Amino acid sequence: PAKAVADATALKQIVLNLVTNAIKFTPAGGRITVSTAASRRGAELTVEDTGCGMTAVAIAEALRPVPRDVPAIREGGGLGLGLPMSRALAEEMGATLSIDSAPGRGTRVKIAFPGGAMVVI
Repeated sequence: PAKAVADATALKQIVLNLVTNAIKFTPAGGRITVSTAASRRGAELTVEDTGCGMTAVAIAEALRPVPRDVPAIREGGGLGLGLPMSRALAEEMGATLSIDSAPGRGTRVKIAFPGGAMVVI
């Protein structure tokens, strides 16, 4: 079977970015879950939170390489570079980043690596 290949440094940066965002936008008493899964089709890394969530427009803006104006970014005190950087790093490894979110429902960010067993280099 094919192997999903990941660069260790890039993978650490992605996890740091996603977990930092989850912490930043999840209020006290909320929940943050980091999980992985593997199958013959590939490997997945998921960071999910019960935070404030985002609209589809906010997601599109937050994924821009230079976000213009996302209120949650301003409120969180960040520059808004974590998601675009994470997506670029994932794509360099042949993976895809997807976001499922809605205001008041939280956010799920999934990195999907094609292939079989995960090999970290």
